[in-house]
Amino acid sequence: MSELEHRIYFSLLEKDQRIFTINYITKNLNISEYHARNIASSLVKKGAAERIKAGLFARTPGKRILNRKLYHEDSILIGSSLCRDYFFSHYTAVNIHGLANRYFNTIHISSPTHYRDLEYHDNIIKFVKITRGRMFGIKTIPYLNRSIFVSDIERTLLDIVNRPSLSGGWFELIDIIRNIERIDEGRLSDHILEFNNKKTARVLGYFLQMIERTDISDHMLEKMISFSGRNNYYLEKVRGGTLNREWNLIVPDRIRKVLNDR
Repeated sequence: MSELEHRIYFSLLEKDQRIFTINYITKNLNISEYHARNIASSLVKKGAAERIKAGLFARTPGKRILNRKLYHEDSILIGSSLCRDYFFSHYTAVNIHGLANRYFNTIHISSPTHYRDLEYHDNIIKFVKITRGRMFGIKTIPYLNRSIFVSDIERTLLDIVNRPSLSGGWFELIDIIRNIERIDEGRLSDHILEFNNKKTARVLGYFLQMIERTDISDHMLEKMISFSGRNNYYLEKVRGGTLNREWNLIVPDRIRKVLNDR
């Protein structure tokens, strides 16, 4: 490595910074953007860094430089470096909270700003466009050497019920609800009002009752029924199933069987 390449690499090493940008190089070496891009390109060629996308790079650990093809940076760490107004959501949030039963190679990031999806080795970092009004229920947690934003348990429940296709489907969702150690009823109530989707509230209430969550009171379930109105809803777009009259929800028989909904 050249002297400047050496300086920037060991600067990243000393700070335990695994993801870096062109801007990081320009500021730390006090050089032009053009010069910084040349240095980044040289680091990639020498195996000391990997290009993730234009202007964004991952530092290769020293012991992996000679076998760089065997090294892949953590996809969640990369995802947290792609934008500012974001949070990890859906099945990725499920995974971060330790509730996942299987591995998904898709990383879901919710953001009110449009970003292009990114492929990184065998993983896909997929952005879910949301309104700014749904930027709530987000917590900051430590992850590896930095802090990341992720939906809390209660917001995650609303997201996976609202879009089960991003979370493994209904059967996976049932297992997730069973795996949750504790649901904060007050926080869930507040999130339901902010999320403001009647069908989502109805479906979530149905699952919570059928799974017999002891941390959800009858009063809370009644509030969810009241909030969601009187219209009948189909659980799935493909119509069919049996009507649960308490929830006015038409549920496919294969799902009712798993929930012992008689």
